[in-house]
Amino acid sequence: MIENHAYYSRLMPPLLAVLLMIGLALYGLRRRNIPGVNPFIITNLFGALWMVGSLMEQASTQTAGQIFWVRFAAVWQLPAATSMTCFVLEYAWPGRWLTRRTLVLFSIAPLIVLGLIATDPIHHLMWQGFDINGSITPRLGLAGWTAIAYSFLLVIINLVIFVWLFIRSPQHRFPVAIMMLGHFGFRALFLYEKFRHIRTNFVMDEIGLVFIVLMYSIALYGFRIFDPIPFARQTVLNQLQDGVVVLNLQDQVASMNPAAEFISNVPLKMAINQSVGNLFPMIPELDSLLQSENARKAPIDLQIGKGANARWYELQISSLNDFRRLAVGKLMLLRDVTGQRLAQTLVIEQQRSMATLQERERLARELHDELSQDLALINLQSQLVTTLLERGQEEEAKAQLQILARAARDANVEVREEIGTLSNRIFSENGFIEAVQCFLSNFEKTYGIKTELILESMNQTASFTPVVEVQLMRIIQEAFVNIRKHARASQAQVMITTESGCCKLSVVDDGVGFSLDTPPSSRHTFGLGIMSKRAREINGWVEYDSTPGNGTRVTVAFPANNQGGGSH
Repeated sequence: MIENHAYYSRLMPPLLAVLLMIGLALYGLRRRNIPGVNPFIITNLFGALWMVGSLMEQASTQTAGQIFWVRFAAVWQLPAATSMTCFVLEYAWPGRWLTRRTLVLFSIAPLIVLGLIATDPIHHLMWQGFDINGSITPRLGLAGWTAIAYSFLLVIINLVIFVWLFIRSPQHRFPVAIMMLGHFGFRALFLYEKFRHIRTNFVMDEIGLVFIVLMYSIALYGFRIFDPIPFARQTVLNQLQDGVVVLNLQDQVASMNPAAEFISNVPLKMAINQSVGNLFPMIPELDSLLQSENARKAPIDLQIGKGANARWYELQISSLNDFRRLAVGKLMLLRDVTGQRLAQTLVIEQQRSMATLQERERLARELHDELSQDLALINLQSQLVTTLLERGQEEEAKAQLQILARAARDANVEVREEIGTLSNRIFSENGFIEAVQCFLSNFEKTYGIKTELILESMNQTASFTPVVEVQLMRIIQEAFVNIRKHARASQAQVMITTESGCCKLSVVDDGVGFSLDTPPSSRHTFGLGIMSKRAREINGWVEYDSTPGNGTRVTVAFPANNQGGGSH
């Protein structure tokens, strides 16, 4: 019973190795198109044949049979080691190192050894003999030791390539380390057996081969070294123009892609374990953003650099959680939106230029119509003066000449104002709000009426679409023309507010006011009509509030969705 147990126990290691290698070969067959798989399949087939020889040696009860299977196993040892090196070359750099020339060179040694094994009974270069002491122990000859030395040379090549790959490719490090461990364990057991000449119930070759196969199994099934998805993800990450930074729980850099290296101007090797705040000093508010929950819900606009080197990014911060939903770090995404911002700026400038040109055309038509009326009045008045002089009514003619002169002066003022409006830029480079402030300042200096701009729920960088900005500016100008001509006010205010999806622009003065039923002059009525028409151009409406002696308030209301970015 004990002898049967020992007999079967000796069969388990080679049998397990055969099954594992066949399983790995089948695993590789389903992925034949992936670099390195074909030599890996061949390696496992050669190794399985090697273990078949060892299995049959253990199972054989005749000395002659055992020697035959020892020779059979030896046939596949060097081919297995050679194909393993081919796998390592192809896995480390697909299509570059494992060429046809390399395959021919690597096939020479196994073929020579095969010939020496076949002719060994003649020259005994492979084995000087076999010691029989319960098991078969080969006594290696010169060629046998040379083959072992050559196999160790292949191992050294494998390890050098693995170390190179370990250093150059972070995503390969864990599987490479596991496979290197398998190589070290296998060779250590192999040397232990060869130099100690120990033959136990478990042959060291078989245990070592089982160990290395187990390590490769872990690398394959645990890390999926032949799975293209992780490599595809890494490739996309490396080619991504958006900066990706992985942070640990201490907000230190764990990893980042090349785009993030470019943005921070710090290489990955120097950035590892550095505080992300030190890595991006151009974002002073970054530390507070990392702690803010709001920053993780919506992107935050950032500008890095100034002038021609300025770039715009959308910063998105997300939490990284494991399968237990426990935080393990943060992901910082810097999306480059420079191209979009430049295109958006160009479109807005084009829209603004177009709106300005259209407005100038409209004002030119209005100027033509008003000037025609004034000139017609002057013409009629001059004819009346001529008639009175012909009749000898000099006093009446002088009175009409004064009216004529006043009409000419008024026409001249209006023409000069309109021409000045057409010739000057409507907006400054810093936007609508500054343009309004500039207009109010000039109005105050020119006419001595104190002005003020009041912003509620707005900021100095607020803006609207170009069409809206043009119409609002013209409404303000028309309102202040009415204030100058009719209100007799000492001060005037412009108020801009936003509430409940509606924007309102109000012009308020402390002048004489008027009755809503009977406006004080036809010119005033004409100005209110122009403002109403302009408000309709932006889907808005005008409200008037005035009483005699209590000033006037003109309010333009329009939908908030007419706004451009940055109004809130």
